Amino acid sequence: MSLVSIIIPVYNSEKWIERCIESLVTQTYENIELIFVDDGSTDKSVEIIKHYQKSFNYIRLTSINHSGQSVARNQGISIANGQYVCFVDSDDYITKDYCELLVTAIENTNADIAVAGMSIFYNDVYQNTLIAKNNHTCNRNEFITKILTLKDGAHIIVNKLFKREILIDNKIDFIAGYQYEDMVFAFETALHANSICFINKTIYNYMTRDNSSFTSVDSKQVTDYIFAIKKVKTLLDKYNEFNNVKRSFHQYLLLNNLHL
Repeated sequence: MSLVSIIIPVYNSEKWIERCIESLVTQTYENIELIFVDDGSTDKSVEIIKHYQKSFNYIRLTSINHSGQSVARNQGISIANGQYVCFVDSDDYITKDYCELLVTAIENTNADIAVAGMSIFYNDVYQNTLIAKNNHTCNRNEFITKILTLKDGAHIIVNKLFKREILIDNKIDFIAGYQYEDMVFAFETALHANSICFINKTIYNYMTRDNSSFTSVDSKQVTDYIFAIKKVKTLLDKYNEFNNVKRSFHQYLLLNNLHL
């Protein structure tokens, strides 16, 4: 049974982290390691994690100076032992069959990335669902088009299971110091994947709140967005994919500009 490394960045999450941890330690898939990366929390988040460590020997905790989610995720990748890697935010939670369904899908299809359906909540109130219409696989070019058109949750990071070798062999990590780092990471992994499978089931619960990066915008966010878009364009050019997805890329710009 392949090992799954679940990486959870943590920063002052004491209000929500117990729900997250409970969803992780009750997974039906047994061969997992939970890597909590404390990003300099000043509340009781670390204390709560250490409490769970007493009961679950597969919980790992490491700490960094407060440096942001990107650095925390990169730290998790660097110490992960699993054949597969996924990311869960500390205020989100997953269903009990999350790992089991993703691993089964990726191994049955020999895909490099598995994508799950996800429910989005705003202040704990359900808003909408991002999910593929059916279980299916697609190739790299089709996947990039899905990301650009924000289809089937392809553009999200936390609803995916990655073959760790994709990240390590191609030296893919999150860009530190910038927002929209997920955007660049999504494209980099897509450009190195040959096959991607989608699961027609909502098994990740994504939380947004007032003043989160998802619901608020400041000048740095706009600047970081422009940086990320330029980086994505450079990547698409580098791997000779831009001309294949030019129309979708322009649509992607429009969709993200509407968000801003």
